[in-house]
Amino acid sequence: MIDGEYFEEIKAHSNGYAQRLAGLYRNQVGCTKFFRLGKIISHFREKIGLERKLLDVGCGPGFLSLEAAEKLRYTSVGIDFSINEIRIANQELEARIQDKGLISGQVKFYADNLFNPSNPEWVDKYDIVACVDVLGSYEGLPRKHEFVSELCNYAADKGNVVITALCCQNPEMAERYRNGEVISYKIEGKNVKVHLHSETVQDYLAIFIDIVGKFRKSLGILRLDEESVLFHLY
Repeated sequence: MIDGEYFEEIKAHSNGYAQRLAGLYRNQVGCTKFFRLGKIISHFREKIGLERKLLDVGCGPGFLSLEAAEKLRYTSVGIDFSINEIRIANQELEARIQDKGLISGQVKFYADNLFNPSNPEWVDKYDIVACVDVLGSYEGLPRKHEFVSELCNYAADKGNVVITALCCQNPEMAERYRNGEVISYKIEGKNVKVHLHSETVQDYLAIFIDIVGKFRKSLGILRLDEESVLFHLY
């Protein structure tokens, strides 16, 4: 069971990382996350289609929700338990409504918890439940399994669950992340540490194959880059 104390630890990391993450996406040049985002949007377009209803879990500064709304005409809902992330996401949303013609109400963001939602407005069944670069925050296969199972509960009967997971091709890097790599940086003069946990493709398959049976889904796998794999339950 993912306990409250563990959630609070992840939440603290996410709050501290919010501004830096938004900066990475906005910079774009040489940004792995930005290129990865483009591949995910292309995957949505090719494998799922246009004009869908998206739940973006662990949305961070909201770039997946916003890009899907702009480029694929999705109705997007982003949730994140970091208030800082949601504040930045709403700022980006307002800017895009003014500059790029997004329709007001097409994208909404909520500071909330997937497991214990406090706001019923977003709780629904979705064509796509997406979760990008969040799974690595959860240590151990049991916690990852519980998290992925909960994501599936928000998908419609014929809906899609799309998850990107930290899965390093470089053996040395893979071993470091498997043991819980610590990423250190400074935010407003304070030292912040984030623990990221990778698994092998085989370990992830143990999670997803069990869930495929439980939720009667099929599974597709796509290597996005040397650090990330996309798993698509459909």
